[in-house]
Amino acid sequence: MLTRIDFMPTQFLKKSPYTGSHSGMRYRMEQEDDHIKTTVWPGPLAFAKADPDKMESFNSSFDEDGIEAAIAWLNERYEERRDEWDHVPILGRG
Repeated sequence: MLTRIDFMPTQFLKKSPYTGSHSGMRYRMEQEDDHIKTTVWPGPLAFAKADPDKMESFNSSFDEDGIEAAIAWLNERYEERRDEWDHVPILGRG
């Protein structure tokens, strides 16, 4: 389960997108206008190389409450698609 301590402060998001992964679920948080756009997709590929048809996004306010809402959404996505995430191949593992 992802928690607030796993993420950067909102000031960081003003400068650069934040990416990470949890099991096989990749995610990206970024400022988009006046909100935070959070996107998930199956790994192992990076955001720029991933299939857009397999991405799902969520918008929340650009503040601490918005980050908390995005984290809750990420945890929901992980639980709902756990079978998919848990079977993502890991690059370099042979």
